[in-house]
Amino acid sequence: MGSRKVLEGERAIEPPGPTFEVGEFNVNLADQEPHLVNFKLVLELTSQRALQTVSDPSWGPRIKNEVIVAVKDRRYVDLLTSEGVLELAADLRKRLNSILPYAEGKPPVKGVFFTQFLVQ
Repeated sequence: MGSRKVLEGERAIEPPGPTFEVGEFNVNLADQEPHLVNFKLVLELTSQRALQTVSDPSWGPRIKNEVIVAVKDRRYVDLLTSEGVLELAADLRKRLNSILPYAEGKPPVKGVFFTQFLVQ
């Protein structure tokens, strides 16, 4: 894959990094009434080395636990707007980067994406 020259007036777009499918989650929310969020989570990583790290099965429980703990503190109304979902993604990125080792001097998680998201 070659890089394309950016013409005047165009903006450079960084290509996506390697991705890792964390899995599907069903998490009860912090409301008094019973509410549940169901989602599939994909991480975009900064390098192939970061992908090797998160693909190691020994990291799976830590990653999933961090996701569940972060989501469990949310309320139903927090997740009804795209702003709330984006805030959750940013929080997950920060939390995961705090528990995972840096790869090539960079935090390993570049982006957090929901490929399915349902709040009930």
